[in-house]
Amino acid sequence: MQFAFLGGDLRKFRSLSEALINQQSHAGAMENVASELALRGQLESFLGNYGEARKLCQQAGEMGKETTTETWRCVDAFGDAGDLAQAEALAAKLDRMAPEDKSRGKFRRYSNHRQSVSHRG
Repeated sequence: MQFAFLGGDLRKFRSLSEALINQQSHAGAMENVASELALRGQLESFLGNYGEARKLCQQAGEMGKETTTETWRCVDAFGDAGDLAQAEALAAKLDRMAPEDKSRGKFRRYSNHRQSVSHRG
């Protein structure tokens, strides 16, 4: 899947991602499903597909299986999409989940600043 993304074959990347999500869902591995949805949301955001990124991160959040990694990925995706209120809300949640993780806090501050500057023009 990484080779498809890095090679620019987005159709194949999305197809493989959907297949993995379906496979993990049928196996009952919902934490893996949430992880894959958040990862794909982050990558879609990177590609500029903000609507899709928001949808994927919302689906990941609705599963109730978030870990710090999935939450961090969705903070990044919502920040890139310019949805700073949602990014800040998830960043606060992430701070409650892992208050000792200062590196991600620095990343969130950088990411949110970066996005607010880029959306201002």
